[in-house]
Amino acid sequence: MTTAIPDTDFTPPSIEEIAALLPAYEILSFIAKGGMGAVYMANHISLDRKVAIKVLPRHFGEDEEFRTSFESEAKSMARLNHPNLVGIYDFGQVDGLLYIIMEMVEGPSLFDATHGNVLAPEEAAELTLKICQGLANAHEQGLLHRDVKPANILIDQYAEPKIGDFGLARPVTDHDKDSAFGTPGYTAPEVVQNPYAVDQSTDLYAVGVILYELITSELPSIPYQPVTHTVPCSPEFDRIISKAMHPIPGKRYRSAEEMIDDLKPLLNATPAPTQTTALITPSPAPTGPRPASQPTYTTRPQSEAGHLVRNIAVIAILLVAIVASWKGYQAVKENRRIEQARIDEKKAEDERLRKLEIEKKRKAKALAELNKAPQEVEIVETPEESLQRLKPFLVNGQRAEMPKGSVTRMGKTRLFIDEKMTWHEAQQFCAEYGGHLAVTADDQDLSLLSNKIPSNTSVWLGAGTAGKNNWSWIDGSPWNLNIRSTSKSYYVSVDDIGSLTPKPASAKNSFFIEWKTNGEQQASFEQQLKRCAEQIRSGNAYYPPGTISYSNQHYLLVKLDADWNQAQAMAELAGASLVVPSDPDENEWLISSINAQLPNGSACWIGGMRKENAAWHWASGETWSFAKWAPSSPAVHKDTKAACCINGNEGWSDLPNDNECSYFMIEWNPATRAAPEQSKTTIVSNDVEALQNICKKSIRKIFTTHDKKFEDNIAAYKRELGLELRRLPNNQRLALTPTYTLLVDHCSANRIPYYTDLYTLNKNLAKTVTYRADKQKSYETSMILEVEQLRNRYHQELKKLITSYNEKGLKSKAVDVSEEITSTKTYSVFVTHISDGDLAIVQGKKTTVIPEEEDEDGDEDDEEKEEVEEPSPRKRGTETY
Repeated sequence: MTTAIPDTDFTPPSIEEIAALLPAYEILSFIAKGGMGAVYMANHISLDRKVAIKVLPRHFGEDEEFRTSFESEAKSMARLNHPNLVGIYDFGQVDGLLYIIMEMVEGPSLFDATHGNVLAPEEAAELTLKICQGLANAHEQGLLHRDVKPANILIDQYAEPKIGDFGLARPVTDHDKDSAFGTPGYTAPEVVQNPYAVDQSTDLYAVGVILYELITSELPSIPYQPVTHTVPCSPEFDRIISKAMHPIPGKRYRSAEEMIDDLKPLLNATPAPTQTTALITPSPAPTGPRPASQPTYTTRPQSEAGHLVRNIAVIAILLVAIVASWKGYQAVKENRRIEQARIDEKKAEDERLRKLEIEKKRKAKALAELNKAPQEVEIVETPEESLQRLKPFLVNGQRAEMPKGSVTRMGKTRLFIDEKMTWHEAQQFCAEYGGHLAVTADDQDLSLLSNKIPSNTSVWLGAGTAGKNNWSWIDGSPWNLNIRSTSKSYYVSVDDIGSLTPKPASAKNSFFIEWKTNGEQQASFEQQLKRCAEQIRSGNAYYPPGTISYSNQHYLLVKLDADWNQAQAMAELAGASLVVPSDPDENEWLISSINAQLPNGSACWIGGMRKENAAWHWASGETWSFAKWAPSSPAVHKDTKAACCINGNEGWSDLPNDNECSYFMIEWNPATRAAPEQSKTTIVSNDVEALQNICKKSIRKIFTTHDKKFEDNIAAYKRELGLELRRLPNNQRLALTPTYTLLVDHCSANRIPYYTDLYTLNKNLAKTVTYRADKQKSYETSMILEVEQLRNRYHQELKKLITSYNEKGLKSKAVDVSEEITSTKTYSVFVTHISDGDLAIVQGKKTTVIPEEEDEDGDEDDEEKEEVEEPSPRKRGTETY
């Protein structure tokens, strides 16, 4: 594999050194050394199995990032189990050296076995199919090779190919943009431009090169020359190789299984013998002639001399027969040798003539190509390819050339993208190419667009809800189309017959990219936010698509990776802030709305923020009067800046504010705008104003009465703590004096904090704290109850006004009063609204805590702190709200 590896002199450890470092193995021999380490043959003593041990240079073991990657790759490879993959048995690090234990393949590489030789096409197809089977198994386990080539494929004793070196030769620290993964000639073209653009198709590109090389003994030329022009073979080989080596990744085989299915039909029913699998069967040794049977003599017995003569004669006859048989055997053997030599010579001559004929054809074709008049080659470019080629120009606002297949009309150019995406994905795709989703500002343009939509297809438009049953376009164009209203965060789709339908952002549709021919990009998200802020300042708010409303506030869920500060900056650009859930009702609605659009595992920033060792506060400047933390939250240490997010239905979580979330929610709240023309959120009649003035006086009276109760309670609290302290023995009194001081100092705005760890206090002190805290809570409950009763009476009077206005035909006034009821439906909103946000009017001279409503568990959430520039920090062991 070609990688950007430091040029270091690597001296491999000796056999003795390796044996000492790895005592579980008997090191048999040194095999080879390369740029990425040395390989040894060894015997695993306990298993009595031959293995190969690869040891990497020491500087790789010192690289923590590479070491982590090495372990991950080795574990992934160890999960592979396939006859066409080199098995991995173990790995580790010893004395600073990384090592890996592998299957020992006693055979040559595919390069050594076939280099310079031509295989029959059917044999090459069978070998390639087995390589694909090995890769398929690796790809199923999520492992890419990145450097498939003949030198990385070994041939075992059964002529089976085994793929090795899966990705271990690439250092993790090699992030040089000019480095390349792979080997020239076998590397897909897109990897040369972007070394990290690797997938299954890049491995299969190299397999296509190997198949071509096995058949022709040479690498494919550039431009590609079909293999059938060089070697007589089935046209299917050309189709398979050209598909595997297609320059566009999307048009290659998407999996090794696809390539296997195309290779199988090319295999003969009876495979031809190959150079690596030829079966040699020895000929049986010739058998000499059987000696003739001896006659039976019936004459009388001869003398001993006669017997001797007879025996000598028999021996002589046998010797003659043996000699004759041996000569016959030698003659047969020589004849067979001569015949075999003649056959071998003929085969060699036939092969020479075949190669000579191929070379003649190649030269003749090359000569014909040289003599042929040059022809213009028409480059057929797809719309997708032209879009990719023109991307940098489109992003920069250049419109001299537009993508193939696009249509230009009335200052707009549109290109249909037949790929289904969510609304946010589609808009982001358009923005990456300098455009935006289509905007059809009138019925005529809508009709023209719908005529371009395929049958039974819907496409996204660049429009969505804008709060309070309104709709808006992403480029700020006025909305003039008819579509049903909705209170949800929906976006607009149109079908081939021109019918508009609201859909949630999670739905998936095709879409058109639209560019303004003058290069303007008014539909960018940044422009949408700036335009909204300008319109708010002018008193004619026009919110971005996807905006929803609750009470008088408007909200927009934004899909954009950002840390908390970046998200808040985007919100401020729109004249808004990150969302602030000011009471339990609004919080419940926000969590429900956000989670309805939030994918699993995602998080959404909201406006809560905490500096180091400080208290939580809202980015909008509103008082922190309510909190709804999820279990185990907040979890970020107080020494770290943190911010609030929503990532589930149980409440808020916190994260370091420099973390990124995929979503954030913007809130436009009229009550917190800093615009000079700020006015009341609800236009009311004189009758309503009269009722409001009555409520103001009543609220002031309620708060004044309870202020006195809170003052008396806190005075008694401090007095009783002092009495309990003085009753203690001197040593205990001295030990508990700091605790007493903290208990007194923690009180602010005539409030006792609600402690959660009273078990750590002295028993009598804890009893006093509990008693006075319960008293305080009863006063708060009483105050809330009185205000709630006042709010209910206020609503009853408003409903009487609505009935009266309707009877008199004053419909608009009735609507205004209905909105007044809607805008005062919770305790805290009612108090703030009635007093025009001026708490001093409501509370008199002293700052009084205005507690929130109880949550579902009956426990009070947060309370406002004493009026200071920054809230007091949360004390350990307390819940100060």
